[in-house]
Amino acid sequence: MEYDAAGRRAGLPTAPFATTTTLRQRALLGSIDVLRGEAEFFLRFRPRVDMEAPVAYWGGVDDRDRRSCILMEDIVATRGARFVEPTDPLSRSQVEDLVRNVARYHGAFWEHPELPHGDAHAGQTYVTADGRMGLTDWQATQQGGWAYDVAYLVGSTCEPEDRRAWERDLLALYLDELARSGGDAPSEPDAFLADRRQMLYPFSAWAFTIGRAAHRPRMQPDATSRVILRRLGTAIDDLDSCGAVGV
Repeated sequence: MEYDAAGRRAGLPTAPFATTTTLRQRALLGSIDVLRGEAEFFLRFRPRVDMEAPVAYWGGVDDRDRRSCILMEDIVATRGARFVEPTDPLSRSQVEDLVRNVARYHGAFWEHPELPHGDAHAGQTYVTADGRMGLTDWQATQQGGWAYDVAYLVGSTCEPEDRRAWERDLLALYLDELARSGGDAPSEPDAFLADRRQMLYPFSAWAFTIGRAAHRPRMQPDATSRVILRRLGTAIDDLDSCGAVGV
């Protein structure tokens, strides 16, 4: 985009990117009331957290027909971002970077009445030209416990052998960063129990994704769903998540 002299002096964005939704997405996401979350995150929460995530300029939802739009930074143009294929495993340092991001936004809004959590899985990640890992999709922001995001992120991004080797260290990293960011970090044993319990929900979310009804939109390719279900299912078995919830 090009501007007149006043626009250039104001530093208006020259490379914006607009997101929107299809009719089927509007029907599904509008019916469970998650369309407004992304606009709320980018306009109200993102400016208050030091993390790797896009910056947005405007967002809105039409309650009459559930149309929505976010006008945000084009991170490919501004940060040299490359979106990560969710079927590709991440390195340990990349997962650590994502865990720090999660801890920072959790700490910034710890026990806040407007606490935002997102849809922190492998398919929402990107890497910038200078190697920083970020999260880009914030449509499903909601209030909830910290362990949901951590279990979802680690369980969906790591291949089983990597998760087995890294998960306790990643959890310790999260707890340390959470405390530095203003959160009231639980003890490691309590945190590990919560992590084990929360691994069940992301599995159900991806079972819903691949097992959608015919009228629902295809949110992810089936090949992606199978890889992430395998990672999460193996984690549930390794961690005895069912036993952790008393089943």
